[in-house]
Amino acid sequence: MRLLRPLAGTPNRLALTLTTLYVLCGYGSAWLARLAVGPLPVMEFASGAGLVCLLLGGRRGYASVWFGSTIVHLPQLTMMLGIEFALPLAGALAFVDMAEAHLARIGWRSGEARFQHPLLREPRELLYFWLYVVMLPPLLTQPIQVLLLNVAGIGNQPSIMETGWRTLILILGHASGLFLIGPCFAGWRDRGRWPRLVSLPWWWIAAFVTVLALAFLVYRHTLMLVLPLLLVMAIQYGLPGTSLAVLLLALTSIAGTAHGQGIFIGATSELSYLNLQIFLFSTGFMLHYLALAQTLLLRHRMRLEAEVIARTEALAASNAKLAELATIDELTGARNRREWLHRATEQLLHARRYPEPLSVLILDLDHFKLINDSYGHHAGDLALCAACDACTAALRASDSFARWGGEEFVVLLPATSKEESRRVAEKLRQAIASIRIGLDNGEMVRLTVSIGMASLRDYDDTLDLLIRRADDALYRAKRGGRDCVVCEGDDA
Repeated sequence: MRLLRPLAGTPNRLALTLTTLYVLCGYGSAWLARLAVGPLPVMEFASGAGLVCLLLGGRRGYASVWFGSTIVHLPQLTMMLGIEFALPLAGALAFVDMAEAHLARIGWRSGEARFQHPLLREPRELLYFWLYVVMLPPLLTQPIQVLLLNVAGIGNQPSIMETGWRTLILILGHASGLFLIGPCFAGWRDRGRWPRLVSLPWWWIAAFVTVLALAFLVYRHTLMLVLPLLLVMAIQYGLPGTSLAVLLLALTSIAGTAHGQGIFIGATSELSYLNLQIFLFSTGFMLHYLALAQTLLLRHRMRLEAEVIARTEALAASNAKLAELATIDELTGARNRREWLHRATEQLLHARRYPEPLSVLILDLDHFKLINDSYGHHAGDLALCAACDACTAALRASDSFARWGGEEFVVLLPATSKEESRRVAEKLRQAIASIRIGLDNGEMVRLTVSIGMASLRDYDDTLDLLIRRADDALYRAKRGGRDCVVCEGDDA
């Protein structure tokens, strides 16, 4: 009902709108689709309209179907029987039509419960729709309508053969209405999921109309040319476009056949009717299946594309994590030795090309083995992390700090003179000396560090020379009593 609120407004207006829809479909069927096979229309579009009334209107939809069917049947029955007999018969036939719409609605809702989504969204649902919504309701109700008409004595006394033909005509006519209108309703219901029909190119409409005109006015076998156009519609515009195209094809074919034109003309009107029904059912089923299959493929492709994007993002995140793990020391979070060497080499080349001062510091925590042996490796890990945090906080963003290995750390100070580097080294020594690590047993662990420093010289072509001199200065600091800073060239 929510779908029709912009059109119908209140529930009563909705019921009136649905009744009008049913009456228009009923009179349209009687006016357009009447072949020389007795007083029955070959296409009962009102049966499809009855299904739509119940799906949209609920309980008011039943009233719309009953009143609409009565209005459709009453004029013709009045001309045949008179008003006193026509009125109850029209009401009885209306109940039959209402029962058919009710059975079709049950089949539709059962299909939605079975497939767990609105009906006619996947190709596998077409066979269910054809059996339980299209064929079963007319099979169960139209024999009753034939029985009522025979009892009322409408027309000549029919033979068994004539009764069988009349029953078949009614069943197929009502099934055609459900088969043509049901997909149109599904396409309109899901109109937000499909391409807009307003974008339909003008050449397609012109070509479709031209082919139909040629088929029914000039050369009947030209109708086969309409199939490629319908295939294009099914692929490009899905179920809504296909449903409308098949409905237009049905209307044109019915009108042409009724006037003795087209490819479906047989030896008798009954054969013409069967030819037309077979063509419309087979063509409609094929095109609806293709439209739904194409849409399903598009959904799968979109799902695959989304999955590929998600997996690509996950892979990129994993690669970024691996790159981080390859450049970061797992324990302290500082850069590892390989990453520091890569960055330091770039800084050295820059300092050589644009003459700038540069210094390297190597730090070694004093008596670190004693901390591990006395307090355990957990205390040693805490000491390493604390020393790393203290150095990182004391350095500039342009400085490169890394864990060199074990209890050793290394610092590159770009654009920093020897005296400035010495002050930075002393600042790091004091920062580490101020560290106090509290253990679970209440003891406090203090840290000190020995630092060796070397500055860039004119003949330093490689980083190894600079590191080696800083390492020599570090050993002299160790031998000189630890907890100090020694620069290359200083006395031991």
